[in-house]
Amino acid sequence: MQYRNHLDTRIHDAQDYMTKHLHTSFTLENMAEYVHMSSRNLTRLFKKTTGITIGAYLEKLRIDKAIHLLADGNKVSYVANQCGLKSTNQLRALLKKHKDVLPVNFTYI
Repeated sequence: MQYRNHLDTRIHDAQDYMTKHLHTSFTLENMAEYVHMSSRNLTRLFKKTTGITIGAYLEKLRIDKAIHLLADGNKVSYVANQCGLKSTNQLRALLKKHKDVLPVNFTYI
């Protein structure tokens, strides 16, 4: 996946944590504790190492997962839940925001 072409194992661990817990409600503090860093240091190091913020990376994970789940024919409410979103409206807004990365034949829900 994009943004993983670095050698910092702590940032890899943070990226893995986000991927594994995408469907849950986790905080920056949870993730920082998992990788044994302060949230401030994790935020700084993540941006320095990957070139994007934690929030932007999390959005990219959600978009990728949503596209795959929707392409497999899953219901919109299920997809929103699996992407860690509270409602289908949040999913629609996220897809609209990132419409430039969606497949050409992909239609909004």
